[in-house]
Amino acid sequence: TTPATNLHIRETTPLESANLRITNNSIYEDAAVELERVGGNMNWRIANVGNNNGLGGHLSFQSSPISMANPTERYHFTTTTIYPHFDNEINLGKSGNRWLD
Repeated sequence: TTPATNLHIRETTPLESANLRITNNSIYEDAAVELERVGGNMNWRIANVGNNNGLGGHLSFQSSPISMANPTERYHFTTTTIYPHFDNEINLGKSGNRWLD
């Protein structure tokens, strides 16, 4: 069904946090937020990845130009690393500004 309004989260008490919590009771499945634009260029999914194949415990950014049924992994964030899913998919500025080994 079509939502009646946008989702708004507002905390009116001073010094209190306003949080949106998405909980999944399975350690094997993701807890995620999907950001879809009808007729838009790209849809995104941000997921706290479940423990499938021992790969859980990281934040994943995924995208899809059409449907979020089969999104493409783009970036991964752990407590110690940030990396693209595919090698050489992105660059971080001009090569002259990068650190050397």
